[in-house]
Amino acid sequence: MSNDLNSPRAYDAVLGGNNPPTAAVLGGIEEIKQLEYKLSSQHVESRASALSEALNYGQEGLPFLIQALNDPEEVVYQLAYDLLKDRKETIVKVALSEYIQDCYLRYDGLYCNYKLPGDYEFLRFYEDGTILSITLYRKPDIEHVATWFNKGHRFIGKGIYKVERNAIGFYKYSNKPYCSGEIGKYGNTISLVWNYAYFQGALKYDFIHILNIR
Repeated sequence: MSNDLNSPRAYDAVLGGNNPPTAAVLGGIEEIKQLEYKLSSQHVESRASALSEALNYGQEGLPFLIQALNDPEEVVYQLAYDLLKDRKETIVKVALSEYIQDCYLRYDGLYCNYKLPGDYEFLRFYEDGTILSITLYRKPDIEHVATWFNKGHRFIGKGIYKVERNAIGFYKYSNKPYCSGEIGKYGNTISLVWNYAYFQGALKYDFIHILNIR
């Protein structure tokens, strides 16, 4: 955020006039400045921890959370999204709509989750709605995996996926998804909760770009 504290801001109106007392007034402008300072920190942990504080300022804290949707670090913009997604204010809905436009699947590579002690879970998406999945039990050559991990392989999991806004579900034998979750900003991650016969639990997958994947 800008460090120019003389410029007009969304919470300036509560500092005077006939407005009722709010958290910003009761806490003082110095606390607002301190919050803004934390949210402009170079340290990711400081920015993330300050987001929950922003909620203490009610409506005056919303602009801080909305701006954090554009933070370059996933831990920050994902937390901002989680704090805002159930709110009903119009400015929040508009901001979330813009944010969700940047949540899309990528088809030019693979999504991978690595679980100790050595399971590698791979996903691959196709634009026609096909989802492929496979688990490898030792560290693979990912470029090599990309050469055979495709629709022509017989011994891999196959299903269909459906996307609505930034939500995704996997389907196979019924209309009830056996896996569901959210697509991260720019398609760089997918967070999923599996409810499958062979595995139940939450996993996060990171995208790996593969040149000339076929």
